[in-house]
Amino acid sequence: MRPAPPRGPVRYDGLVIEFIDEDAARLGALTSGQVDVIGSVPPSRAATVEATDTMRLWKVQAPGAAYSVVFNTENGPLRDVRLRKALMLSVDLNQLVDVVFFKLYARAWGMLTPATPHYSPAVEGSWPVDRARAAELLDEAGWTGRDGEGYRTKDGERLTLSWPYASGLQSKADILGQGIQAEAKKSGIHLRWYPLDVGTFIERTSAGRGLDMYGTSFVRPEPDILRFFLGSQETLANGGGNVFRLNDPGLDRLLDGAAAEQTPRRRADAYARVQRRVIDEALVMPVYVPTSLVGASDRVRGLAFDAAGYPLFNGAEREAP
Repeated sequence: MRPAPPRGPVRYDGLVIEFIDEDAARLGALTSGQVDVIGSVPPSRAATVEATDTMRLWKVQAPGAAYSVVFNTENGPLRDVRLRKALMLSVDLNQLVDVVFFKLYARAWGMLTPATPHYSPAVEGSWPVDRARAAELLDEAGWTGRDGEGYRTKDGERLTLSWPYASGLQSKADILGQGIQAEAKKSGIHLRWYPLDVGTFIERTSAGRGLDMYGTSFVRPEPDILRFFLGSQETLANGGGNVFRLNDPGLDRLLDGAAAEQTPRRRADAYARVQRRVIDEALVMPVYVPTSLVGASDRVRGLAFDAAGYPLFNGAEREAP
C-alpha cells in the first residue's frame, strides 16, 4: 500500500522570486495559481483580491518617513512660514489620498508614519483643510492681488511655486501631484508640477535651488530618520537628505536630544516635540502613509512581516491541496 498523502500545511522547499513589472500580469499570475505571493497589488484591484475566497490581501504600513512634500525654507517664496502654512491648509488630503489610492492608504499628519517607533498621535487633526485661514495668511504675507487667472500676486508678480519631479513616475504619483496642484489653485497659489529628465532633476535637487519643494519618503523603523531629512548637518554633501540645507538650531537641539534619550518614555516625549515643531513650522507637508499591498493564495500560512514592513517567508507553509 502507498502511504497516504500528507495532510495539513507543509513547509516550502525553497523560494523563487520572479520580477513581473506589469500590474495586470503580476495579479494574473496570482489568480491563476502560477505564484503564491505577489507584492505591489494595484490599489485599483485590491478589492477584487479581498473579495475572492482563494486569495488574501495584507495591508502593511511602512515605518519611517511618510511621503511628504519638503519645503525650501532657505530660498524663494517659501522662506515665509505663512506661505507654507497657507499651502498646507489649502489641500484636502483626506479626499485626495482616498481617491488616488482607493481608500487603502491613510493620509499622513506627520512626517513619521504611525508604524514608526515613537510616532506621536498628537499631530493627527492638527492642520485640517481651512482655505479661509489660508486666505488670511496669504493676505498677511502681502499676496493680496489677483491676476486674470485668479492667482495671487504681489507687486505685479504671481505667487508661483516650482515642484519638479523625475520623469518616468508611475501614474499614481502623477495624479497625486496634479491633485495637489489643483487644490493649491483654489487658494490662488500657482504650483508648477512638471517633469524633468532624471539627470536634470538630480542636478537641481543636489544644488537645492531652482525648486521650491520636492516629494520624498523613506522606509526605516527608527524615528531618527527625521534628523536625516531635517538636521542641519545632514546635507547631501554629508550623505544626508537635507536637500534645502535647512538650518534650524532649535530643531537640531530637539533632534539630538531625542536621539540621546535612553528611556522609551522620555524618548517618545522628545520625538513628540520634534514632530510637533515640524508641523508648527510647516517644514514639510506630509501627504500619505506608504503601504505595502501584498496578495497571497489562501493556502499560504505563516507569512509574516519584518520591522520595515517587508514580507518574511522563513516560517511560511502551504496548505496541501
